[in-house]
Amino acid sequence: MTGRTASPTPSSGHPLICTLEFTDHRPLYDWCLAQLELPDVAPEQTEFARLNLTHTITSKRKLRQLVEDGHVDGWDDPRMPTLRGMRRKGYPPAAIRAFMDKISVAKTNAIHDIELLESFIRTELNQTALRRMAVLDPIKLTITNWPEGEVVMVEVPNNPEDPAAGSREVPFTGSLWIEKADFELDPPPKYYRLTPGREVRLRAGFFVTATEAITDDDGNVIEVLATYDPETKGGAAPDGRKVKSTMHWVSAPTAVDAVVYEYGRLFTDPTPGADGDDVFASLNPQSRVERHAKLGQRSPTQSPARSCSSSGLGYFAADTPLDGELRFHQTVGLKDEWANIQKRASGDAKPALRRRNDAVAASVAGPCSGQRSDRASRSSSTTSLARSTKAGSGRSTMRWRRLPQPQNRWPRGGVGVDDDR
Repeated sequence: MTGRTASPTPSSGHPLICTLEFTDHRPLYDWCLAQLELPDVAPEQTEFARLNLTHTITSKRKLRQLVEDGHVDGWDDPRMPTLRGMRRKGYPPAAIRAFMDKISVAKTNAIHDIELLESFIRTELNQTALRRMAVLDPIKLTITNWPEGEVVMVEVPNNPEDPAAGSREVPFTGSLWIEKADFELDPPPKYYRLTPGREVRLRAGFFVTATEAITDDDGNVIEVLATYDPETKGGAAPDGRKVKSTMHWVSAPTAVDAVVYEYGRLFTDPTPGADGDDVFASLNPQSRVERHAKLGQRSPTQSPARSCSSSGLGYFAADTPLDGELRFHQTVGLKDEWANIQKRASGDAKPALRRRNDAVAASVAGPCSGQRSDRASRSSSTTSLARSTKAGSGRSTMRWRRLPQPQNRWPRGGVGVDDDR
């Protein structure tokens, strides 16, 4: 039209594949195809369910609002469910493909646990990511009986899951950085890391025993003093004694400063806005935490597409340095939340079954436990329910009996899917 600009509607923009909410637009798709001079048979319109993940939104309009309102840094923010965001966060393409093979394509809307996606990412990175030393929340560990100025090179594997990745040597000195959470003056029960008088193993290094802690005016520990056993190089004691904890560390004289971003869920609600509430009401203000970390001397300055693992902390992807400062994004933690979800689901199955049976028993028994319910006396085509009352107990018991299924109930080969539904 002269003097005006026309743009296609969303419906006419994808007449071959789309999500289920556009099913009612199929007549328009067919009309669009009818107006084209196609060399062969017209393609068939197919609608599929949208890929929904917990703690995530996929609406382009709402994602744009996240960007425009400043809740995230941009479309490539590692918290965004975009390809650019996933690439920057370090999601390996092989893990995403394996996840898609697992869930496949559905014709029914569903929501998948984001922990399932993370389990595929963790599995892939466990096989491919290089291990590196890093301390995210550092405090100083000083070995008081270490020979002054001595540097011992210890050998550390690049990837225990891949012998072909080889090993590297890292410097061990009398001044180290350790995680603040790895030391407690007043430890809680079952705390096996470093405390006054306890011996622990420093990974690939030596056994050390804490002797004293130095605190600031507010009582916060700023330095731990310890002694080491020179006979335990490599993390094994000649006398066979065992320790209950192995800690990672970084040599202080050669440590490199870096900014590390740890990520939580962008939304605290597993299904944001599902109950009709404001989608952005469940935004997590702690979805990103910035850490000023200490990295080992040999930590590589990798491209953003590559990931490494910091012992005991998780998997991280290197970003483009900013003002000469290294930056890393947490890809995923070491803890397998999906396995925990599966374990909880398995543990809850029997109680759920008992609750269902109790509900059925209540509906069958009726108000008088000593009288047979009419509903119990009726038999269905699949299940027969018998109920008896123990003499003098006033308590009902149920017994389920599965009757034979009718033959030839469904056509041979199973039930087909009607594409026109």
